Amino acid sequence: AAASIQSPAPGKPRIGGTLKFGIVKDIGTPIPFVAYTSISQYAKDNLYEPLVMNDPKGEIHPWLAESWTPNANSSEWTFKIRRGVKFHDGKELTAEDVVWSVKHIMNPANGANGQGQLSSNIREVVAVDKYTVKFQLPGPRGLLPEMLSDTSALHIVAAKSMAPGQQEMIGGAPPPGTGPFKFKAWIPGQEFEVVRNDQYWGGAPYLDGV
Repeated sequence: AAASIQSPAPGKPRIGGTLKFGIVKDIGTPIPFVAYTSISQYAKDNLYEPLVMNDPKGEIHPWLAESWTPNANSSEWTFKIRRGVKFHDGKELTAEDVVWSVKHIMNPANGANGQGQLSSNIREVVAVDKYTVKFQLPGPRGLLPEMLSDTSALHIVAAKSMAPGQQEMIGGAPPPGTGPFKFKAWIPGQEFEVVRNDQYWGGAPYLDGV
């Protein structure tokens, strides 16, 4: 029987299958921005993405932003948004979505995890054009990209996809993200399930779901 199982070639990933694993506590809610313990952060990072990402060495890499440049004293940073990124509902990512996400998090009425961090480091955020976002800061902030690489502080959702003060899912699903997996189901205290995003800008993941 063992011989009939198709083994992938050495070093070549096999496509398909669902990864299942147990977690010690529930994620609280699938909606972004709120309820950010380490476990819920790992789960939501499959659905939602930051502008920049750091690797295990702490180096910052392009993600939803392709590039970023400071002005002379790092009190203003300009981010170029990656083109062709699609949200899970098919809408294209633009600067408007980034601005909306930042402003939603910065509004204390929305209870976002990153509110304190963003509000103390960002004075204003504006869309310069369809794919350019400018952050205006209260003073020099040389480490702004490092701060924005923390998904518990900022990740991006579609503009106007959450109501003011929203803390729970509306219509049985969280807002659409851009991540490699899409939301499928959440049964509080039992399971959280995501499925492959075939349109993922970084290439569809190998797993069918988690």
